Amino acid sequence: MAFEKSCGRQLLIARPHVVPKLDRGLFVLVCIVFVAIFAGFLAGLNLAWTAMAGAAVVMVLARRDTHNVLKLVDWHLLLFFAALFIVVDGLSDTGLPDALYSRLQAIFGSSVAAQAWNLTWFFVVGSNVFSNVPFVLVAGNWIARFTDPGLM
Repeated sequence: MAFEKSCGRQLLIARPHVVPKLDRGLFVLVCIVFVAIFAGFLAGLNLAWTAMAGAAVVMVLARRDTHNVLKLVDWHLLLFFAALFIVVDGLSDTGLPDALYSRLQAIFGSSVAAQAWNLTWFFVVGSNVFSNVPFVLVAGNWIARFTDPGLM
């Protein structure tokens, strides 16, 4: 849709929406690489390197100019998350999260049902207070200490 001014008034002119034609070759390539990435995940390969390798394969085999794609990447957000992971890992190395868990362990209870419910509300509150990504990275290490870690 576009606006045009005419005699001091604005007219709304509808223009047809053009649907871009599907590049079948690129679609097949992306599907094959997606299946290969998923197989790599199931095979236990490193998630980050497998995903990066798949993206690199698509970018190389697609034979397209990648400058426009790379312009769309939010580099500030990537830098923010990289710094966030570094800070959270540093916090975990201090031992503070483990000391906090040792004090809170009694709150979670001893039965599987009590631990599941108490861990749920604890994660809901903690994720909203501290933001979900850093909180889950820190508190996720506690899961192995529960009665049924598979359930948790």
